[in-house]
Amino acid sequence: MNEVGSVGMELGSTIVSDHGNQLRSLAKTDEREALIQATRQFESMFINMIMKSMRKSVSESSLLDNQTTNMFRDMHDTELSQKLASQGGLGLTEQVVGQLLQREGYSPADTVTHLQNRPLPSK
Repeated sequence: MNEVGSVGMELGSTIVSDHGNQLRSLAKTDEREALIQATRQFESMFINMIMKSMRKSVSESSLLDNQTTNMFRDMHDTELSQKLASQGGLGLTEQVVGQLLQREGYSPADTVTHLQNRPLPSK
């Protein structure tokens, strides 16, 4: 692997580690927000995986197929997937939060209440 690829992988590992530390800290003070952030990150990673699979299925011209272009395309896809997830994305955040709330005894309708940061009804 060349220097550019090594730096990109190291940067990605650092970002993932930082997000994990931030979530742990947040979970100590605000479990609701930590749950929402964790599920949004999951949805973002899932969208990113879909985008990578779609890109692999399309052949590219050799003119634009180099490591620098690939690195910037990956960075763009990561930002785009985060933006999509933060704006509702595929709806995975709502589904996962809803499933977890049901396990705690809440109704599916409480998912919207939870995501809008309003108090949940007592069980």
